[in-house]
Amino acid sequence: MRSCAILFALALSAVGGAEVENPQLFPFGEREVLTGNAGVAGSPSSGAVVYNPAGLALIEHSSLSVSGSTYIVQNMKAAPLFRIDGTDLEYTASGFETIPASVISVTRSNDWALAFAVLVPESLKLNNRLSFSTPNTSTTIHQIQTNSDLWLTASYAKQLGADWAAGITLFAIQKSQASAVTLTSRNPATPALPGVSHNDFKSSVINVAAAIGLRWKASPSVDLGFRARLPAVRLMGSGDGYKYEQSSNGTALTVNDQEAKDMDAYSSLPLDVALGACWHLGESVRLLTDVSLQAGTTFDLFPGTEFSNVTTTDARARYNVGLEVSASPELILAAGLLFNPSAKPAANQAEGDIRQDFTGLTAGVTWQSDRVRTGIGLFYFWSTGTFVPFNNPTGTGQFTQRGLGATLVFSYSLGDKVALAQ
Repeated sequence: MRSCAILFALALSAVGGAEVENPQLFPFGEREVLTGNAGVAGSPSSGAVVYNPAGLALIEHSSLSVSGSTYIVQNMKAAPLFRIDGTDLEYTASGFETIPASVISVTRSNDWALAFAVLVPESLKLNNRLSFSTPNTSTTIHQIQTNSDLWLTASYAKQLGADWAAGITLFAIQKSQASAVTLTSRNPATPALPGVSHNDFKSSVINVAAAIGLRWKASPSVDLGFRARLPAVRLMGSGDGYKYEQSSNGTALTVNDQEAKDMDAYSSLPLDVALGACWHLGESVRLLTDVSLQAGTTFDLFPGTEFSNVTTTDARARYNVGLEVSASPELILAAGLLFNPSAKPAANQAEGDIRQDFTGLTAGVTWQSDRVRTGIGLFYFWSTGTFVPFNNPTGTGQFTQRGLGATLVFSYSLGDKVALAQ
């Protein structure tokens, strides 16, 4: 059953806990998508439902915002993935993904704002086939994996005098993931008796969470923001799993399989706090700086089953820096930088464990025509990381990932036209 265990670890290493190991990685939000996800104290934006609900109180008119698809070309590489016949084998994968982002409705009245949103911060799919050859075997791996989040939110924000604002967002979050990995291995001496291992699972978990936020205009040139997203509470979750192993002793086949249905499934979204500042460097330049800290967590995807997989993370800080330059009241140039280190502990790693530190760049432009704001931009991210190879747990491999994407954002103001330069 050794190859079966390897396959299940390979499946889970790709989708099991990525959202807590490198949280809030992909660019997201109406204006934050162009400023490297910096927005805790940023300019008025419907993305405040996630970054800091207090910011909704700064939006002057009711609006409807739609963030179009994010197109990602990405590739991954693990060197080595595992060792067979004393040979280190390399893993590569690439794909083209579309990630729908958000639809956000904001209602503004006097000194308060109410917002409802449908958010898809992550929706990824991997379909990869890879073949290896060693002196004694030929091996093929086929992977199909999906990972998606759906967030439904309701937010309320209120101005507290001229300089303060407060807000709250309630989240209902569905986390869905699935993986099917098949490994076929043949020995040239007995080609009619291949070894086959197959693992697949799927899970769906629904959690609820809340985020609270504050905004303070500390001076004419500095805005400060604070956001705390409280730990998620599980409402329900279930999943199915199946393992199959076919092995040969050279003359006969041995088959083992195992199936589990309606297993209890879990995911985690731990406490996450953020501090942000917006520095007004003159009338046309704004520098955004955010520092976020996610608490550590431990959870088991399928506790108490043969499909058990425990994910553990440490508390880890993330850093985001953005810049907006108002070329005119109707045109803003924006850029951003993010650094998102792995929250997975460096010690006591097991086969298949991946640790990745991500860096990302964003850039784009937003312009306004009458009541419609349009934003278009590009982003590029890359990682440097380590991987514990299968069949060589004392070794260390290198794991890298690259991605290039484009974003489109539209916002329609239901009130009078508002200049972008805020």
